[in-house]
Amino acid sequence: MKTKLFVSVDVGGTHSRLRAVVGDDEKLQRISSLFKDKVSSRKELENFIKDSLQEFCPGLEITRAVVGFAGAVIDHQEVQMTNWQDRPRLTKKDLENWGFPEEKMLFLNDMELAAYGILQMIEQRSQEFITLYSPEKQTKTHLQNKLVIAPGTGFGTVTIMDHGGKKQILPSEIQHIQIPILNKKHEEILEKFKNDFPEKKYFSFEDFVSGKGLVDSYYALSVLAGKEEKISAAEVAQKALTKQDEIAKQSLALFYSFVGRLVQAMALALQPYGGIFIAGASSLSNKNFILESNLVAEIHNCKVRKELLQKFPIYLVTKPALNVSGGLWACEKNKL
Repeated sequence: MKTKLFVSVDVGGTHSRLRAVVGDDEKLQRISSLFKDKVSSRKELENFIKDSLQEFCPGLEITRAVVGFAGAVIDHQEVQMTNWQDRPRLTKKDLENWGFPEEKMLFLNDMELAAYGILQMIEQRSQEFITLYSPEKQTKTHLQNKLVIAPGTGFGTVTIMDHGGKKQILPSEIQHIQIPILNKKHEEILEKFKNDFPEKKYFSFEDFVSGKGLVDSYYALSVLAGKEEKISAAEVAQKALTKQDEIAKQSLALFYSFVGRLVQAMALALQPYGGIFIAGASSLSNKNFILESNLVAEIHNCKVRKELLQKFPIYLVTKPALNVSGGLWACEKNKL
């Protein structure tokens, strides 16, 4: 019986992750540890993948693979990595040249991996989530759409369309629409942004809900407070979590307010009776801040349709490496 190698790769804006499984038609033989590294170029990605597989299963050909990218994937064939140096384009052919199987490889947006991860959790009845909000009364409906978001280095969004049990994964780039003014403080930050980034015609949700957005928001608020200080996104989050810095707390609170507003818009359009799932490594790291934030209140902050929005459960996913797990599940279920 032929030994099979399934590979799942999550190519992020900052870090990339890989996990592989060796088995046959009857049973799993072994699973790799999670390989993770900072990757910011085509060559670094090639080396990361080849070195990881060489360490885990030298000489074994890939049977099936799912690779997801933090970027808009065109026709499941091509993606531009806008957070990498020189913004390179990667194609499915590039991965074929690195040893990936042409016919048995999915080339996806990374949020499609996250959607597979959610489907795996549901199938396995996993409890790796925290319920942020649960409707008092469950609504019986054939509509069981699920909304999955992951705010982090960028703002990832995807929907699992589910009509009568038939599922379709629909990746989204809605985070790039123009952001409305949230409140007076946000209006002041936008004015600062207009001065700092005169080349931009408008500002999107991702200009605020991203690592760069968090850095820029903190800097703008520090200038407005007369301090003029710039620190990294990780430092902003850490200072907010430990309550060391009032400006950091304001910045991260605004970050999740913007998340809530875009989730609200998507929920009104897609009606996710199957749940709203907030995922990603940053969400997991910021769990305690999210639990105390106004995220849920912002999702429900709609005078006309608050009652509808309150019919959708909201979960914070605590499963680590959700994307690579979802990719392996897709391989094992032969979704290719």
